[in-house]
Amino acid sequence: MALITLLVGAFLLCPLSNVESKDPMNVLMLVADDMRPEIKPMTSTAEAITPVMDKLAKDSLVLQSHFVQIAVCGPTRASFLTGRRPDTLHTITHTSPTYWRKRAGNFSSLPQMFKDSGYFTTSFGKVFDLRTSSYNLSAEFICDGPYSWSEPPVLCGSDIWAHDAKITKGQSHLLLTPEQEANISDVQISQAAIARLRDTGPNKLPSPYLLAVGLHRPHLPFLVPQRHLDLYNASSVHLPVREAPTNMPLIATECAGGAGCMPGQSSMELWQQYTFNSTTPNRWDGWDGTLHQPMHESFAQELKHYYLAAVSHTDEMFGDVLQALDDRGDTANTIVIVVGDHGWHVGELGMWAKCTNFEAATRAPFMIKVPGLTDNGRGVAT
Repeated sequence: MALITLLVGAFLLCPLSNVESKDPMNVLMLVADDMRPEIKPMTSTAEAITPVMDKLAKDSLVLQSHFVQIAVCGPTRASFLTGRRPDTLHTITHTSPTYWRKRAGNFSSLPQMFKDSGYFTTSFGKVFDLRTSSYNLSAEFICDGPYSWSEPPVLCGSDIWAHDAKITKGQSHLLLTPEQEANISDVQISQAAIARLRDTGPNKLPSPYLLAVGLHRPHLPFLVPQRHLDLYNASSVHLPVREAPTNMPLIATECAGGAGCMPGQSSMELWQQYTFNSTTPNRWDGWDGTLHQPMHESFAQELKHYYLAAVSHTDEMFGDVLQALDDRGDTANTIVIVVGDHGWHVGELGMWAKCTNFEAATRAPFMIKVPGLTDNGRGVAT
């Protein structure tokens, strides 16, 4: 994940002979949570329908073999936003105290580098993870403010996280009504970023700027509107081999012991924190998240359907932000980065989880568009 630091630093600090503008480029960073590389620019057989990212990829450098340092939300974000390994940051879990500046050192972050170079930096939603990047949860110090950001991070607090849980009431997935959709966290986050790009507040967005937008989906719970479910034929959603290899060591599963886990409990987050729906007996009808006990096939089919729809919903909201950038007239002078913090097992090896070292959890989307440099898809790489 140090590639973000290296690539953006190289693009901004080195001469760009094929870029006509002499003004510093703005940067728009779009971050997704638990997004597998289920998009065609990353995987030719991808099932997810993502027209926005597909279009963006045609003018981007796409790293098709992009793997994260660690498949855990807070540590991976601290890693790619500082360009340092999780072990260097002493941040590999969400166990308190977790702030890498306290645990390891006062390292510079990527947005801090831009800020120190004269950029106005601003953050919306889950860019840094508040659990690993906050002195406290005050507006000033949450999510690495004021080190990384020129103004307090917007909608990065625990309240916005809890908001979606109140809507689902503990269910793993939910079909949203139009009224519910308008109030979910990601719509609030994307609309706040759009408002900043449109200068609807009292203060105009200064240039050059780095504006980062972190959405919560497709992380659990999968909250999706009908139009995105309708993009897919539920009965045709492909399920992977959902059995673990014989004699696979338990340390290779999501839950290797501790933090409320039992070794071999391979889908702890899903099984422990969520129910399938409000009417299923015993929460998951007998499935207890352990290895070698596959989830009911009908449950698995429905969950993956909702996961893919959540990816499509995230793609749509990324598109809304990109449209606001274009309406502002900044598309030709803005570097755009799309990155996922890690992947997620959708049944592979019997797991519905992140927190493993298998490819399903460690491979994630990464693309970067630099106007004048990555045009016409000249930067696709494996």
